[in-house]
Amino acid sequence: MSSSQRKIGEFREIEKLIEETEVPQSNGRTKPIIEFSARIYAIDKNDKQVKLTIVRRGLTKNAINVNYTTVNGVAKRDQHFLFKSKSLQFVANEAKRDIYIDLIQGDDWRINHVFYVHLKVEDQSKGDKTKLGNCANARILFVRENYSFDGLPTIEFTKNNYLVTESIGWMRVCVTKSYTGCLPNGVSINFDTQDGSADAYSDYMPIKNGQLIFNDQEYQKYIDIQILNEGKDVKDQTFTLEIKRVHDPNFSIGAKCKTTITIVPDNKMLKNVMNIHRLLGHYLKKMSPGQQSWREQILNAVSVNAGDLTNATICDCITHALAFPWKFTFAFIPPPSLMNGYPSFIFALVVIGFLTAIVGTNQLLLRLNSR
Repeated sequence: MSSSQRKIGEFREIEKLIEETEVPQSNGRTKPIIEFSARIYAIDKNDKQVKLTIVRRGLTKNAINVNYTTVNGVAKRDQHFLFKSKSLQFVANEAKRDIYIDLIQGDDWRINHVFYVHLKVEDQSKGDKTKLGNCANARILFVRENYSFDGLPTIEFTKNNYLVTESIGWMRVCVTKSYTGCLPNGVSINFDTQDGSADAYSDYMPIKNGQLIFNDQEYQKYIDIQILNEGKDVKDQTFTLEIKRVHDPNFSIGAKCKTTITIVPDNKMLKNVMNIHRLLGHYLKKMSPGQQSWREQILNAVSVNAGDLTNATICDCITHALAFPWKFTFAFIPPPSLMNGYPSFIFALVVIGFLTAIVGTNQLLLRLNSR
């Protein structure tokens, strides 16, 4: 195989690796998608049921049938919740629908107990291109409430930073509400984007005084931001998203009130993943047992701290001096990679037997001298 063919194969492998990673997909606003309104819904021991909302985004002019099904996690059916699998029909221009899952009250619930609700598209009218969004699998989680220093539940970003490619189209930022109780009237926040090295309307679509509302048991929601592709090979660019206000005196803004979004060129992202892939393979091979040659065994045996003298301590030097005779002796044992390790096994037994005989003889001499 030529070097060019190997390079093409490596690029395809990396591209497949990128596709398999959990990154936001390019779903434009005009492209019809259907998903849950939140990634995570929170419950407590007193809840008899959990309310989830299915939303349609983009074009909703066609009717569509979907199915939702509960799936076991740490929380189990008939022990923590009642199994449910049901089909729903969204009529034309219907944007959302609420569903309910019955819970089993009791002392079996523990922190981080979770089960899932999976959504899938069943029947679509001819020409309808509605697809599942990123939040087609919702988590129902029993969580511990977190409070700020002033004793109030918080609302904050889930992560301090995000890394996206310039061709992603739309990226998603997650926001978490620490309060687990039901909010019939909801709680809303306002947020803004701010330029860094990235420019609004050139690198991304800015949001001014945007609003996100947490309803009922919604625990972790999301904000979608459109990333614009200039098609130029430029350096990394950043902008920030900041929570400005919470419209409820019973909530406060958490420590992660600002998150940074870094936009990298597509070819640079591919190079970064390729470098990580190569380094990972190199170090995994290096750490694999039986991969050293005879020469490497001897060099490691005579070197302090495996040759890393810069980071070697006095303790490493003393230990090396004391163990040097044994390290040097065993370095001449054939490496395990030779002939499937059979010579290594046999010679190791011989050397161990020889050392055992020497130790036994010295012990006998010491006993005789002590008499």
